[in-house]
Amino acid sequence: MTKQDYRLAFLISIFICVWMLPVFLLVELPKWLIPAAFSAIIILIPFGILVGSILQEAFGMGARFSKYVAAGLLSFSIDFGTLNVISYLTGITAGIAVGWINIPGFILGLTNAYLWNKLWVFQKSEGSHWNHFPKFLFVVIIGMLINSFVVVWITSTVPPPFWTSGSQWLNIAKLIATCIAIIWNFFGYKFIAFR
Repeated sequence: MTKQDYRLAFLISIFICVWMLPVFLLVELPKWLIPAAFSAIIILIPFGILVGSILQEAFGMGARFSKYVAAGLLSFSIDFGTLNVISYLTGITAGIAVGWINIPGFILGLTNAYLWNKLWVFQKSEGSHWNHFPKFLFVVIIGMLINSFVVVWITSTVPPPFWTSGSQWLNIAKLIATCIAIIWNFFGYKFIAFR
């Protein structure tokens, strides 16, 4: 890891905070949670890069995965922030329509993920910036289908717990879907897109 990696990790943490602000505001979480969460993000993202560096030196692995997690959290926050703004503007929090309003944020997150993974995580800088894009797009389309299917399935078939609002349940469903899709995406990026 270089000083540049730590600077980029700090920059990513700032961008994550900006994109997560609408999520915190629109799902009506306690106001005290915002500065606590943002402080944690700003500390934990660079710390994760440090842990990855230590693991890399000790075991020969970890640096790339810690960068992947940092870039992925930024893509996640872009996706979530966009979904929450569109959900707020349209009033849609459940059902098949969620699948449609899930797509714009996913596309913005996809573009972000491609550039960070290509240039920083897997460092594939040869040729055009877009020469790995078709394989990346294949991996991401599968990930988007997994993500959207899980969001639609949860919001359509699993009733929200009594303590959650519709927008909170949508975000819980999105979080579960993202966790499932993230596993596919890492291995797809590593073995298909940026091989």
